[in-house]
Amino acid sequence: MICGTPQIFADELVTTLSDANSGIIYDGIWTYTTEWKKSSLEKIPKASEDQFVIRIGHDYENMFLFLDVIGDTSINRLGDRAIICFDTLLDKSNKPKIDDYCFQVSLDGKLTTLNGDSNNAISGFYKKVENHPNVIAVGGVSNEFDRYSKVPHVSFEYQIPIDVIGRSSEYGFYVGVFDAQSNQMYSWPENALEDNYPFIPSPDNWGVLLSPDKSIPEFSFSIIFYLMLPIIMGFAIFTKIKFFTLYK
Repeated sequence: MICGTPQIFADELVTTLSDANSGIIYDGIWTYTTEWKKSSLEKIPKASEDQFVIRIGHDYENMFLFLDVIGDTSINRLGDRAIICFDTLLDKSNKPKIDDYCFQVSLDGKLTTLNGDSNNAISGFYKKVENHPNVIAVGGVSNEFDRYSKVPHVSFEYQIPIDVIGRSSEYGFYVGVFDAQSNQMYSWPENALEDNYPFIPSPDNWGVLLSPDKSIPEFSFSIIFYLMLPIIMGFAIFTKIKFFTLYK
């Protein structure tokens, strides 16, 4: 749950702490009625018929996203694709750096991870890096459980381990979805592509992804537990010794 009612601007998205990830089936679609209900919602009103929807949330280990591309009803498994990018230091540089990551997946399921800090302008100053084994990115064609349109259309699901992008309450953030049939790229923020199409816009044109309640901690609960374990054990031993000293 988000504490309070923070003011959110046009180029900001909110991610909420949620247990939804335990029930998500990563098949690229809204699989059952309640699958993505426990997540933040953002509608991109490019046009009333061409909008796409972003659902996003996180737990203490992963960021998870659902991109519902309502306007893309011409299914192209090789050409249709989605990309999400994180400026992990939120330094909004005018050229991607080593702290900038993008995760692109085509509808046929091919995942590509891009990292900044390349000297190659032809590649948009990104280089391909090895996909993290716990990153999930899947495309699919919607079914009858989709909340936004019953007409079959393209959609994508992502799971990004928070340790890959770093633990922060703010990230630079960009989303792009490409409709191969119309040769149209839709983006969030909506104006991010104006000077960069067809390349990924530079991080200084991305928006901001916020965790207003600071619910993405510096350490996960499991790490905190192991860090605290020696203190807990020491306290238990001390208590036991004191007990036997008093009642021996």
